[in-house]
This record gives sequence, structure tokens and C-alpha cells, in this order.
Amino acid sequence: MTTSRGALLLYTNEGDFNNMSVVLNLSAHKKAGQGFGSATGQYMDVYIKYDTKTSSGYGLRIQRVSDYGNAVTFTLMEFTNGIGTKLTEAQVSSAFVTNCTVELDIINNVFTTKVTTTTEQSPGQIEDGHLKEVNLTTTIKNNSFGSFGVQHTGTVSAGNRTMLHDVLIKY
Repeated sequence: MTTSRGALLLYTNEGDFNNMSVVLNLSAHKKAGQGFGSATGQYMDVYIKYDTKTSSGYGLRIQRVSDYGNAVTFTLMEFTNGIGTKLTEAQVSSAFVTNCTVELDIINNVFTTKVTTTTEQSPGQIEDGHLKEVNLTTTIKNNSFGSFGVQHTGTVSAGNRTMLHDVLIKY
């Protein structure tokens, strides 16, 4: 809906699961790399090994912060009953643009993410020293969850949207 803020997409998978991988291809409409409509802390969480009933599991937070007009931060998160806790320091990158690929893997209690794009960096992004891709890794506690989701807290007016092209989930 173009006159509201935020969206939530959840895929619930019942059962017990061990390792899990998610590949999400998307395009942020913001061409400058800031991803969201305004620098008011708007973010998008991509969930993995998630329980949709308790809002618990893991995810990647992509967030617009006021420090950067042409990049966003990426942070691995743990969620417990809907409350997020940072697992890594934020990494600043210009990868959240058109033709962005987000890869999340949890294998043997190691949570890794790689975010890439085929879109070239602008001269300003290069000058500011923003990374073209994101690589984050941390060790986590195991869970048996198998659900996936995306929560976008930004405004969704024209020019601020994020298009999800496709999702691949492997167990």
C-alpha cells in the first residue's frame, strides 16, 4: 500500500531444522544507496532460522542512519520475543541498491552473510570509502526453527520502496 509505512512478509515452516540458507534478490528504489525514505532509523530485517510464533531467531538488519546519505549499515541480529540484539558491529556499505543479493547462511552454529550488487558504486560512494559488498560472520546458539521473513519499517511511497524479486531457501 503506497500510503502507509512498513510491511511484513513471513514464511512459516513447521518442524525441526538444523542448517539453513536464504538467498534474497531485491532492488531498493533509492539509487543513491541510502535505501529508505528518510534517515530516521528506518530498517529492513531479513529473518533466518526464525520462529514466527514467538518472533525469535536470527536475521540481518539493513538500516538507514543519519551519518550516511549514500550508504546503509548492515548488522547481524538475534531476536528474542521480537526484541533485537546486535551480534556484530554495523558494517557500512553501498550494496543496498538495484540488483542486490542478500545471502544468509547458518551452518553448524556459524551465521554468515554476504551482500552484493551488480550496480556500480557512484563516485561519491567510492570517495567516502563505502564497501561495495558486505561480509559478516558470528557464532550463534543453535535453534531448530525453520521459518523466514522480511520486515520493512520504511515509508513505501514512490521512490522509497524495496522490490523483492525472488527468494531461495535451503535446509
